[in-house]
Amino acid sequence: VKTFPTDINRAAGLIEALSGIGLVSGPALGSALYALGGFPLPFYFCGGVFFVTSLLVFKCLPLSVET
Repeated sequence: VKTFPTDINRAAGLIEALSGIGLVSGPALGSALYALGGFPLPFYFCGGVFFVTSLLVFKCLPLSVET
């Protein structure tokens, strides 16, 4: 709550919008990666995205949150 004290509605809307974009674009991206590199490529791609995202989360978000 302290991360977005004044814009909680805006933060929730952003999360919902990005979730919708991911749900719409995910199957198309997965099938394109499958067509390019076969069965393992979508999994390697997702693993790389998750790894980079976890590094960004650890760097950008605070380690403790006071409520």
